[in-house]
Amino acid sequence: MQCFVSYILLLLLFFLWQLSTSKGCIAGNLSYVEEDGTKINCTCSTSAAVSSNVEGMRNLITDAKFILIVEKDATFQRLLDDDFCNTMSPCIIITGKGVPDVNTRLLVRKLWDTCHVPIFALVDADPHGIEIMCIYKYGSRYFPLQLDIMATSQMKAEIQALNSFSSDYLSRVYLPNKLQFGGWI
Repeated sequence: MQCFVSYILLLLLFFLWQLSTSKGCIAGNLSYVEEDGTKINCTCSTSAAVSSNVEGMRNLITDAKFILIVEKDATFQRLLDDDFCNTMSPCIIITGKGVPDVNTRLLVRKLWDTCHVPIFALVDADPHGIEIMCIYKYGSRYFPLQLDIMATSQMKAEIQALNSFSSDYLSRVYLPNKLQFGGWI
């Protein structure tokens, strides 16, 4: 009986996962075809919603030299407003609007498997930001020891703090220098 209940729960989780909607957004040098034949062309000036059927995406075409995962939607939108994709083109930027949904994580994995380009993460330097970065990399496992160390140190750095220098400092100075000269963690 217990085995049967476990089987039913697994089926339920599978169906919920298949019907899940995406909250993530993507922009940049990428085009693909949805399972139903719809052609999607992500551009650098606007964002597209992450497909709710990542498995059905085919014919992914990109010249991107890197993929940038952005923790916060506000930062993602700021990069679009600053024309970051055209400045640092060709590239792809993705946001899960905080903790990423399954489809956004699957898309990042599909892009990695297809494109084999470096993937960078722009997150706050706090336990929550590091957790989000780890979710993209390792899945939903949680790394309590490392995050507890950060939490007890009471130190953090938020991405929006860079706006104190100028409104476009992130896209004009900080990210181009990090991406060109290294220095990322």
